[in-house]
Amino acid sequence: MPTTASIPRALLFDAAGTLVDLAEPVGTVYARHFAAAGFPCASEVVDDAFRRFFETSAEPAFASAGSGEDAEHTWWRDLVASVFRHSHPQDGAFLDSPGFADLFSALFAHYADPGAWTVFADVLPTLE
Repeated sequence: MPTTASIPRALLFDAAGTLVDLAEPVGTVYARHFAAAGFPCASEVVDDAFRRFFETSAEPAFASAGSGEDAEHTWWRDLVASVFRHSHPQDGAFLDSPGFADLFSALFAHYADPGAWTVFADVLPTLE
């Protein structure tokens, strides 16, 4: 029989997909931000591209980045660039402009905001 000293005192959960989910589909959010930057696109096109690139992207390069935040930021920037390139192939030059940096910053800030997420219904009862 385990002693109280051997009972775990902490339990870790992954957040996205386990505790919280997106408040809006990715394609909807990205398409809205792309349109605000002057590049309208159907949310379904963006959503399909996001899923494909997200599923095939390698893990962030934590070992070679200055920090975990740097690695995550670079990884997401590359993913957003891939999605933009797919949905706007004729506008690739935009990726090297300050406008793309602004677009990416706005998307990154969107997902940093708690309002971009919703808590699954069973989370609070489970944690209690």
